Amino acid sequence: DKLGIGSLAPIGPGQVLLIFPFGSHGVWVPSPTLNESLPKFQVSLIRAAELFVTPALKSIKQRLRGRRWNKIVEPTDDEVDQLNRFVTAQRSIRRELNLSKRDWAWLVSCTWDAMADDDFNGEVDEESEGGDSI
Repeated sequence: DKLGIGSLAPIGPGQVLLIFPFGSHGVWVPSPTLNESLPKFQVSLIRAAELFVTPALKSIKQRLRGRRWNKIVEPTDDEVDQLNRFVTAQRSIRRELNLSKRDWAWLVSCTWDAMADDDFNGEVDEESEGGDSI
């Protein structure tokens, strides 16, 4: 702490300190016999919390790396139908133009930029206003 690296966060019994996983930290548990002002305690739960949080974090990271990481609610039947029609049309375009997936993705990105000012249904996407690409 004197070197200005990190910070010192003293806590006592009944208090909670959030230490983010993979951050470096040290834990000093004082002896109640040497610190008469310290309320009596028997066990430090810091290690127990680390043992609980680490597997939960791994599980969450694995889920967030999956294909459906952003799934919040199931799509409606209309949305599924729209997606299926869109995928069918894109596959047809790939076959017609003999495009690899990489070439198709590049053209989609260029199309996004080219269509930034299009207003088919009276709405302008926030992303389109800035010219952001996918």
